[in-house]
Amino acid sequence: MAQKILILGGARSGKSEHALKLAQEFTGAGHNPLAKGTFIATAQALDEEMAQRISRHKEQRGDAWECLEEPVDLAGAIRGITSAPPVVVIDCLTLWISNLLLQHPDTYSSRIDSFYAALETCGFPVIMVSNEVGLGIVPGDPLARQFRDVAGRVHQRTARICDTVFFISAGIPVKLK
Repeated sequence: MAQKILILGGARSGKSEHALKLAQEFTGAGHNPLAKGTFIATAQALDEEMAQRISRHKEQRGDAWECLEEPVDLAGAIRGITSAPPVVVIDCLTLWISNLLLQHPDTYSSRIDSFYAALETCGFPVIMVSNEVGLGIVPGDPLARQFRDVAGRVHQRTARICDTVFFISAGIPVKLK
């Protein structure tokens, strides 16, 4: 199995920046510098502010990245990559979980299992970014509690299969595993 990395942290902590920095190790020296990495984005432009955010992120990544926008079917996105890129970055798992719970409340669990099956069989490195949401207070409504619980279980399961796990706070990466 190719290398898997998980990067956890709070909102605006520097997770995505660290993921792209790590990804350069796979696309730069010692590898084909002309090969594009694949960036799988789970965000959806549901309003103007988010559309602008997504546009800025695409510009910042530049031409070195092929971008796949997939809010729900991460397993299909991974399986759909036909020629192994030097690295895949998935940003972010928590938005994906939110999308699953809102759009597929009855099948989210099987979709998560399918993601892990695809991850186990892919032949390329994958760097996954996710927000750590379990450090605050217990949410006040059932859907928010379900989201927090599912995210926590996904983080634990992902960390178990990853070679490396980082926690980012204030832009400082701390290697957990």
